[in-house]
Amino acid sequence: MEHVTICPDASSRMEFIKRNNWRYACVGCSVCNAPGEVRIDFWNKLEKDNKLYVCYNCNLKRKATKHGFSINSSQKKNEDNWLYRRWQAMKKRCKMYSSYKDRGIKVCDDWNNDFLVFKSWAESNGANESLELDRIDNDKGYFPENCRWVTHRENCRIGGRSGKFQR
Repeated sequence: MEHVTICPDASSRMEFIKRNNWRYACVGCSVCNAPGEVRIDFWNKLEKDNKLYVCYNCNLKRKATKHGFSINSSQKKNEDNWLYRRWQAMKKRCKMYSSYKDRGIKVCDDWNNDFLVFKSWAESNGANESLELDRIDNDKGYFPENCRWVTHRENCRIGGRSGKFQR
């Protein structure tokens, strides 16, 4: 097991250390100014892209979404984030599954880029945890005019999975 060296005062001047055939730059976090170590190749990429170094803890806080509905490991069953899970699942279906991608089914830009826009639409259209998001026309994507909230039973019947295709 290797001893990890924490750089002394990273704010005074740039210092370098060598560990396991890699050179590390001793830098300070741009948010909390905590000392940290960054591999030189990553540091050069940060400088090239005009980005600042952010430590692991500050990066986690920054990744926590601005709306507060993200799913943490401690909140998997929290009733506040059920809508966020539905939003993520909708985006994942369109991005990952070939049955959606091949037919060109996408999430509209407003919903894809901003959870709060989707949340606002969902709340004004009667969304609750027991309902599922359904597309009215299955050949079109996810956008406000083509979506509605239905029960699981209705969703199965409408989708044709029950063998009783009825609209």
